Amino acid sequence: MTMTFSPGRWLGCVAAVIFLVFAFPLRAEDRDGFRLTVSKNTVSRRDGPSMYTREIDRDLILKAVLINTSMKDRKDVRIEYAILIKRWLGESGGLERHSGKVEIPLLRRSEAMDVKTGQFHIGGHLHGTSKIHVDELEGWKFTVFVDGKPTEFRSSSNFDALNKRAVDVTR
Repeated sequence: MTMTFSPGRWLGCVAAVIFLVFAFPLRAEDRDGFRLTVSKNTVSRRDGPSMYTREIDRDLILKAVLINTSMKDRKDVRIEYAILIKRWLGESGGLERHSGKVEIPLLRRSEAMDVKTGQFHIGGHLHGTSKIHVDELEGWKFTVFVDGKPTEFRSSSNFDALNKRAVDVTR
């Protein structure tokens, strides 16, 4: 049996590879001499066995990579973050806010700094492939302060509206 590789299949494979390369970071953005890339990192996973009904039990963090793209060193950089988690809490759901701050004494030009946010929990259960009863990351905002001037990076334009409804659970 001979297997042929058609041009359409080849293009599909190339498109899949491009999607995988660019899909993992949640967002990368340049603003005011900074580039911020945010991605989810799983700290621990204790999911139940893979069956029709499956318990989900994970601890995650958001990892942000902050790069100084300006032509000067930045001193006394402070990053404040807020992460919104949609809890399923029955059929109605609710929003929780996890927030904190990170101090960076010096960020040299072209230097990259990994910023790991506070840990948060994702729980719930799956019914087949339905994720309706699983907590999910709803949004995030990082604010970089240099000399008192804030620069904001957001996951979406509706972050502020969601943030007003969220309950702060920061410890």
